[in-house]
Amino acid sequence: FGKTGVKKYLTAMLSRKYRTQCTPKSFNTPMGICRSVNGLPADTEIFVVEMGARRRGDIARLCRLTDPCYGVITGVTAQHMETFGSIDNVYAAKKELPDSVCAGGGTCCFNTANALAARMYSECGGRKISSGPNGDVRAEDVSVGSFGSAFTLRFPSGEKVRCKTRLLGRANVQNVTLAAAAAYDLGVSPADIADAISELTPAEHRMQPIVSRGMTIIDDSYNASPASMIAGLQVLESLKPGARKIAVLADMKELGPETREYHRQV
Repeated sequence: FGKTGVKKYLTAMLSRKYRTQCTPKSFNTPMGICRSVNGLPADTEIFVVEMGARRRGDIARLCRLTDPCYGVITGVTAQHMETFGSIDNVYAAKKELPDSVCAGGGTCCFNTANALAARMYSECGGRKISSGPNGDVRAEDVSVGSFGSAFTLRFPSGEKVRCKTRLLGRANVQNVTLAAAAAYDLGVSPADIADAISELTPAEHRMQPIVSRGMTIIDDSYNASPASMIAGLQVLESLKPGARKIAVLADMKELGPETREYHRQV
């Protein structure tokens, strides 16, 4: 989860120092990535690639295609369970990225605010960095509301920068912090990271606020999993205390035999 948003935020941060490109929209399959490579400018220094998976082996295949020297793990949750069959298979599929990167002597960055990503971080034997409450890069003094989010980023050097973004919700603070950890490790300064954060906008149909006829609509309609649905409800709860609020929820797909239980939790 959070792949497209983190890709967008990381690209914005890296662009402060490098000629950076990324896969467009949600292109995260072999065909989508190949189409993206064909359109890359010749002077590109960093190419940020989103990787999707529905079965074990999908990420390993994409790693053979792209040969990444850097990996970013946003988290591991119950998604595409109909094809994966179990959360253990989701975990094993995502772990194919750090396994490939570390085998090539690269670096992996993990969102340790997510429990299974934290476990993957602990099992990673290569060079690694983390974001999260106890991570190498962490967000402190967080406040969220209808304005977006404000927080202080603390870096391994001890340097701190105050950040403000229009992005809604604590989940987006996690995503931004993860992108900041990767950008910092790749040499982008804290000041440039904070400046990039101030200009971030939501990915399309992902926590995207729209004001119309006196109403605030939060368009989070791109897809739905238990984790993203609960995060969306938490954002709704944080906005305009006392105001009337309506949640329009579609059903969640591809959750396998536990579908009813996941819906019950939401």
